Amino acid sequence: MKKYVPFVIVIITMLFITGVTMYSFVDDTKVSKAEQRKLAKMPGLSVDNWKSAEFQKQFEGFIGDHVWKRNEFISLGKKMEGYMRLPGKSLILKDVAEQDNDNNNQAEVILLDDRIVQLYKHNDENLVYFFDSCKKFYSMVPDGVDKYLVIPPGRIEYEEDSVRESSNSGEYDYKLVYQNMDKSVKTVPVYDVVKKGVKKNGINEIFFRTDHHWTQLGAYYAAREFLKAAGKTAINIEDYERKQGYDFHGYLTSQYNKEEMISPDQFYYYMPKNGSECTETVYLKNTETGKIEMKQEKVVDPYRGGYYSFLERSQFAYDVIDGQKDDGSVLLVVTDSYGYAFTTWLVSQYEKIIVVDPRCYRGVDAPFMDLFKTYNVTDVVMCLQQTEMSINLFNKQMMNNLLGIKELK
Repeated sequence: MKKYVPFVIVIITMLFITGVTMYSFVDDTKVSKAEQRKLAKMPGLSVDNWKSAEFQKQFEGFIGDHVWKRNEFISLGKKMEGYMRLPGKSLILKDVAEQDNDNNNQAEVILLDDRIVQLYKHNDENLVYFFDSCKKFYSMVPDGVDKYLVIPPGRIEYEEDSVRESSNSGEYDYKLVYQNMDKSVKTVPVYDVVKKGVKKNGINEIFFRTDHHWTQLGAYYAAREFLKAAGKTAINIEDYERKQGYDFHGYLTSQYNKEEMISPDQFYYYMPKNGSECTETVYLKNTETGKIEMKQEKVVDPYRGGYYSFLERSQFAYDVIDGQKDDGSVLLVVTDSYGYAFTTWLVSQYEKIIVVDPRCYRGVDAPFMDLFKTYNVTDVVMCLQQTEMSINLFNKQMMNNLLGIKELK
């Protein structure tokens, strides 16, 4: 009887492999929520892709993406990763939502006992692309519009030395970009003022522990510096009431399933003591009709939860905020998500503010450049967090979605 055991094991193994492989063909999952990416499709077969081995490569990816209980295995792996980490030790992880097929476009984070911190990784090629895309954008801005650039720092720049040694210096690249930017662009120095904010309030008041964003208080220091450069009246934190919202787990702990390991962030926001409350008109694309529709939202609404309490972000095309001035001043903010909290501090100093996130500016009939004429824009600022200098996905979207440029020359 024992001589049949190896054959039985082989048959069971073959049946298991066959079953797992067959499951891949019936699994209709298109997106991995755990990895926040699209899953591979079954490749088409042709003589050319068979000879080049491209079919075999794509087929292997297809099978791997549609394995039985795949999401459960990913979740289990992430949990084991946390259990195996020794207390007080760090673990560097790839940020799968901030990458593409290019290894130069992969963000990294460091996992600590009480926080997750996004690292900054210098890349020569991507830094040059960032600089060139900014120059190209500003060169297309109409004459008479004042131009500004703000590059917000990340938490890693102000962490303790033992944490910062895992990262490159974003401040070095930021200074390099500022020094070489066209003189018509006013570069706003924010690294030092944010540093003062960290020193005065503590780093956890300026940056979240579970999210890669700064807090609204962190953005306040940069907004003051921008308004100073723009010749506007300085805002004073004493004129705002600090309120507490709902605790939340940010993007980073959610991305890596670390909610049980790291306590949630406390959420605070600021509202004018004079009771004024600004609204925004959100222009968004109706996914069913394909048409651009409008809806009214509060600029700051804690019920939206966490960092996205600042400006409404439901697949919008762009926002128009009614400010508190009556002087014809109109600011166009081209930004990633760091600019959402930043913008909340500017509403008292402009008549209107238009907010455009290039990642979302799709399906709009009017070309982006028409916004300058439509709204009589007087100032334009690009507010792009330091990670955009090292990962050029955002900058490519800015060139493509806003300016219609596929490749920079």
